[in-house]
Amino acid sequence: MILDKFERVGILGFGREGLSAYSFLKSEYPNLQIAIFDKRLESDFKGEYLQALQDESLDLCLGEDYLEDLHKVEILIKSPGVNPRQPEIVRYLGLGGAYTTATNLFFERVVGKTICVTGSKGKSTTCSLMHAVLKAHGLKSHLVGNIGEPILNYLQDDAEDVFYIIEMSSQQLEDFRATVDIGVFTSFFADHMDYHGSLESYKDAKCNLFRNARLSLYNSGNQDVARILESLKVARKTSKDFGLEVLDESIVLDNHNCLSLSQLHLQGLHNLYNCVLTLMLSFALDLDLSKTVEAIQDFEPLEYRMQDLGKVNGIKFINDSASVTPESTVACLQAFAEQEVSSLIMGGLDRGYDYSILQEALPEDITIYVLANLQEKIQMQLVAFRIILVEDFTEALDLIIKDSKAGTICLFSPGAPSYNSFQDFYERGAIFTKSLESFGLN
Repeated sequence: MILDKFERVGILGFGREGLSAYSFLKSEYPNLQIAIFDKRLESDFKGEYLQALQDESLDLCLGEDYLEDLHKVEILIKSPGVNPRQPEIVRYLGLGGAYTTATNLFFERVVGKTICVTGSKGKSTTCSLMHAVLKAHGLKSHLVGNIGEPILNYLQDDAEDVFYIIEMSSQQLEDFRATVDIGVFTSFFADHMDYHGSLESYKDAKCNLFRNARLSLYNSGNQDVARILESLKVARKTSKDFGLEVLDESIVLDNHNCLSLSQLHLQGLHNLYNCVLTLMLSFALDLDLSKTVEAIQDFEPLEYRMQDLGKVNGIKFINDSASVTPESTVACLQAFAEQEVSSLIMGGLDRGYDYSILQEALPEDITIYVLANLQEKIQMQLVAFRIILVEDFTEALDLIIKDSKAGTICLFSPGAPSYNSFQDFYERGAIFTKSLESFGLN
């Protein structure tokens, strides 16, 4: 175990994973000296985070200059959101410091079955579908990682008959070297360039999951993913290997209809591909097909992923706050292409994405309401469409309710990360819903 040879360890980033790492260290390494490194001040923390910081044995390195004290520890447990390319961290590593992650610590110890899912989009829904299927078969399954509880929280109940469905981001995978039982690759396109610096670096991080996977699964029709995994020469199976393909709006198994989009609570053709991956896992684990199909049919959409909030003045509102890339917004538009979408609310952190890819998916007469930060870019890249600049949700909703006719749909599908204004897309989605409720949502 990597921590066995150190006496002083730092937790870099004190969010969900940082707090989990603290609890793990206090339980498994009670004699270690622990330092907490975080940009926030102690007064910024609340609840269980603030309570943990009251531990008098901790060395607290908080505030704007928190990285200046890295020399106090021999190794760091780095949270995924902390970029290791920061000059202070590079200098620390150059002087003999080291870092690991909660994910790597988990894989040092785990004895259960690990099913790890990554991709540029589709991770959360695919993980949740797989978890639902395993539970439907009476198996012990934990949904962990980005979508579930922090990964270290489950080690105390680890056993050989336990399955872990783990959503893994490119940040988590950048320094990942462990072996997983099954790796699942949902999709690939440019993302997180502000973190990784280049598309090649981003791709390389994703590849770390599959280099030592005992089996890799992906959809045959996804050429970008196919090229990546074929270049790695790893053990892999495609949807065609299982006799699965998507035709029109149905999943076909050995030339027979297996599951149709109309049978699902999920919206959008892209979700059929998430279902295909789930069926592939079911076959790989030799599970009952009828039980698997039933679990998929019963599966409810995740919160803030094309979530139907209801109507105001006859206008249906869809909360797709989980849309953090333009590709996600395209998927949302395509999911409602057969219905009358009259308005779209967008905006968030500018990560350098190309929003011109929305043009083919946008209805000609749609009105786009754009929040701060992306206003100029979207005006330039979607010049053929009616665009209204707004300050906040309340202003956008007020205009939409006044200008849109009953029977139409408003999509809140931001197409951008939320970090410039919200803690995460969950908070963004909750605030959007609350704003809408003030207009008499029913």
